[in-house]
Amino acid sequence: MIYSLLAIPGSDVRTIGQESAELLGFDFFDTDLLLEEKHGKSVCDLFTEQGETAFRRLEREVLLSVLDKQGDRNTILVCGDGLVTAPYSLKQLQTHTHPIWIKKSVKNIVDNGMAYLLPPYNGDRHKFIDACWMRYLYSKRAALYVIDDFDNDLCVGKVVEYIKQRD
Repeated sequence: MIYSLLAIPGSDVRTIGQESAELLGFDFFDTDLLLEEKHGKSVCDLFTEQGETAFRRLEREVLLSVLDKQGDRNTILVCGDGLVTAPYSLKQLQTHTHPIWIKKSVKNIVDNGMAYLLPPYNGDRHKFIDACWMRYLYSKRAALYVIDDFDNDLCVGKVVEYIKQRD
């Protein structure tokens, strides 16, 4: 079974995914890391150079490659936060994985200094994420993320416990 972890930026989903996979003895993949490895460029540079439509296509290719390669192997797959905005990719996640939303409040992300630079939006090279931008992302993507969700506090333990109960 592939468990896909979804989150808004600043939720520390990569660390949660890596630690959960290690504790469970699962394979681990991260779509952003795979994109960077495959293309030799950062996600931000790929997004800037290719534009969003082409970037989502590259992201979809990486997703489909992982789904094909892993089949029903026990896997934790961390997805880039915008992957769910592409309908075909979202459908693939819903059909071939068990999506889990790693939910963290916008207030906690901003208050804990986890806001950071994202790939460009509206033509900006980078956009610093502040509370207003985070709320915007949250409102646009929350409905796409919801399958199972966990508060980010002690999340690795909760994710591991949840997966152990399902398997």
